[in-house]
Amino acid sequence: MASCLILAFALFIVGDSVADRISGDYHVDWDAEWQNHIQQYADYSYPFEQPGVIFPGLTVQDAISTVGKTWHATEMKEVLGIFCRDIAPSLVVPVGQQFISSICDPIFDSLNTNTRIDGFAICDAVYSTLGDPMSARRRRRMTPGKSLMGIGVVRNFNFEKVGHDINRRIFNLHSYDKESICTAFDEFVNSDFSTQRLIQATGEIFLEEAIAQGSQICQHWDAIYDVLRRTDEQPGEGVPDFFQTLMVDVSQLIAEFSGFDNRESLCDALVEATDPLQTHQGYLRDSRVWSLAVDIIHNMVHTLIINDQCTDFGNDVANVIVNLSPYIDFDIIQFYVQMVFDLQSIGEACSFVDDAFAFQGCAADTCANGGLCEYFQGIFSESFRCTCAAGYVGTDCGVEIHE
Repeated sequence: MASCLILAFALFIVGDSVADRISGDYHVDWDAEWQNHIQQYADYSYPFEQPGVIFPGLTVQDAISTVGKTWHATEMKEVLGIFCRDIAPSLVVPVGQQFISSICDPIFDSLNTNTRIDGFAICDAVYSTLGDPMSARRRRRMTPGKSLMGIGVVRNFNFEKVGHDINRRIFNLHSYDKESICTAFDEFVNSDFSTQRLIQATGEIFLEEAIAQGSQICQHWDAIYDVLRRTDEQPGEGVPDFFQTLMVDVSQLIAEFSGFDNRESLCDALVEATDPLQTHQGYLRDSRVWSLAVDIIHNMVHTLIINDQCTDFGNDVANVIVNLSPYIDFDIIQFYVQMVFDLQSIGEACSFVDDAFAFQGCAADTCANGGLCEYFQGIFSESFRCTCAAGYVGTDCGVEIHE
């Protein structure tokens, strides 16, 4: 993915203190933020020296809260505006004040005037600062034809193909020259893509490739298991049957994460979806794979953002880690949860995520400035739409339009 596209989406997963509303007056005094944050670096040594703090002004809890806020934003430029208003101030020291302002100021101007973002200006700023983002990609080529664990019929995951498919199908990016990248970026940041829609679209493309590889692994399960068994029989110290146990336990976690009771039921679904004997029409087989990918990505997201599912899955992951390592116990896992999240347990962390992403209902003040609230079912969860009064825009009508 081109650097400017990555920057636009990926950076909003980390953050500073968030505002009360989704929408609002989008403005940041970058000079003041620089002065405020540079002083905090005098006492800063390394990430998570203080529980939950990545670096000054950037905490994991604030990151989760910010992603939860973007979860209900209705278009991409507001997602980016939330990042710039609530997160970017904490990045002026490590990333650079001028670079951050050159990206965020055009977004603020667009939101406050209800006009298009000048995506070309942002793209130019990225190129001017980082150079050609595709030069490293052209130098490094992947080898998707290599087999998995020496089993010739099971190929490695083709990350390059997935990357090209995401660029082509989501960003309408077919070539990687500057003009094409900047054009695709401009169209994307002014699109009606939401966080939920973007996660769904990228997840489906990723899973289409994963389903194909997973089906091969399922069909050659015994051969792969035999390779791991022979590896475990090699002399040396370690956990008995480590790789065999790892394969069995991790496959169970993947099945649970994907919405299946066990590895066998997941494998049945993968093999059936990709079986060429089911139908000779390729488009029907592609449709089965796509349908399974949709079901899996929905369950994965629900596992991460719904409290009970998240807690159960997190505890299962902890059990696997403890069972596989003689050096890690539940006290150590709890310690790392406390250091990363500044929360006391996996269950408490999952509850925090659930609260951050939850739809609070059409309360009296859900839509600001006289806007009318309407409930609807979003892609992954319940959400709302606001019909704003004249002169106001934003997901919750929190932006007064400045002519």
